[in-house]
Amino acid sequence: MERRVHIVGLSGHGKTTLVKELIPELTRRGLRVGSVKHTPHSYPIDQEGKDSRVHALAGAQPAAVICGANAGIFLSATTQSPDSEWWVTALAPSYSSCDLVIVEGCKTAKTAPIIEVWNSELAPQPLMVPGTCAIILRGELPKDIPAPLPPSSSCSPWLGIIPRTDLSAIADAVIKLSKL
Repeated sequence: MERRVHIVGLSGHGKTTLVKELIPELTRRGLRVGSVKHTPHSYPIDQEGKDSRVHALAGAQPAAVICGANAGIFLSATTQSPDSEWWVTALAPSYSSCDLVIVEGCKTAKTAPIIEVWNSELAPQPLMVPGTCAIILRGELPKDIPAPLPPSSSCSPWLGIIPRTDLSAIADAVIKLSKL
């Protein structure tokens, strides 16, 4: 997953809605887009007692379940830190045919650019986590926030603030950041 961009932000700020709109826009532009939903919460993604869970607990790496036209692959960070990006390498073969992967979440990403969705009506200022290369603004820019915002310490290039209503400009930013 060499070409990936993380879409981050606080809960309720519109990350999922943006990703849902970005995927068809980028696909319309001829890109094959994959997606990953990353969450900091820990919960089982397979059901206790089901055969696929039994396989994984027995040590299968990976373990999978096939249900009609759907498939799920279960991977586990057995020796890696749960805060690391072990999953990037683990999932890479499944995304090898993608031009771009959009990851919703993972504010701690260290190996890919970050775009933050910020709703100024819900939070007084953006998170601006390290690696943030652009802010997608929902609402109005508060008067006490400098415009343009200074770039994150580890971002290159800094693309500034993009209005949430300008999906074309957001897609352009994703393409630029992914170096397509």
